[in-house]
Amino acid sequence: MTTSRFEEAKRLAYARDHEKAYDLLRDLARDDEQGCLFVSVCRMLGKNKQARDEVDRILAANPGQARGNHLLAMILIDDGKLKDAEKHLQLAEKGYAPNRVDEQSELYLDWGNLFYEHGNIDAAIQSWRRALQLSPSNDVARHNLEQYDDVDFTD
Repeated sequence: MTTSRFEEAKRLAYARDHEKAYDLLRDLARDDEQGCLFVSVCRMLGKNKQARDEVDRILAANPGQARGNHLLAMILIDDGKLKDAEKHLQLAEKGYAPNRVDEQSELYLDWGNLFYEHGNIDAAIQSWRRALQLSPSNDVARHNLEQYDDVDFTD
């Protein structure tokens, strides 16, 4: 896949035009970064089997791949497999570089979602606060905190 085609698929995915991004990515050989985008697009389109197959391919080749583990954790949370998701969030956390602030913010958002699913609201709120501290533009973390009238978070 040419870089320009991948960049176009990424642009389309960020613009929430997932069908067009999917069309650019679906039949092509993908590296890990492109595969992770494909997993995200598939999840947004409800193509869960394709998302799972792709993340399994990524992790079979590189079990410590941070984004792949993070995406698998999200799939597992959606499937209600919270203990398995926790393991993969831990692997993702170990693998993300400190300068990858947006990815870390998303990771803390998902930790919060996992804690929420476990019924641990206090830990969920702390994780969502951390997500927002890392990336003040994380609207989902902000929304989650606002649902609990959390006045302690700051931008």
